[in-house]
Amino acid sequence: MEFMEWYIVIACLGTALLCLYWAGRALWLWQSIPNWPRVDGSVLKAELRVKSRRHNRRYYALDASIAYSFRGKDYKNKHPVPGGLVSQSKAGVEAVAETMPVGSTVTLYVNPNKPKESFIENVAPWRIVALVLCALCFGGAGVMVLYNEHKEARQWLDHFWDSVKPNPSQDVGVYD
Repeated sequence: MEFMEWYIVIACLGTALLCLYWAGRALWLWQSIPNWPRVDGSVLKAELRVKSRRHNRRYYALDASIAYSFRGKDYKNKHPVPGGLVSQSKAGVEAVAETMPVGSTVTLYVNPNKPKESFIENVAPWRIVALVLCALCFGGAGVMVLYNEHKEARQWLDHFWDSVKPNPSQDVGVYD
């Protein structure tokens, strides 16, 4: 296999592993968040911002900050939605921001083992499915490159054995 083919295999399988890690984390959060303790937090900021511009499209993000106390310590959360909230829909992000006016109280789920981690909602199940599908696509691409290379190697080996194995019609002597 040539260098470029190895590069593709490593890139595909590496991306698949990364997607599986993110999917596993999202699945763990999806199962854990409902069991975390709930606390009230005060919204310090919740506004729309343009995250990026690509291909004449704008992507919007929720820029939020929520203050809360847990076990006697004060914390600030700048990422209240698992995985972040980024969308092409300006209205969608604005709608979420409008549910959190500055000074209002929101309920947060706080990770008891890592109190800096808290969320206002659970992971969307479609994110888990999307990450698993991404892992399958990239993993499948990497495996297909390996399979095709293995297939070529197997064909080369078959051709090699065909060229070196004895041919009965070329036998010189007859055995009785």
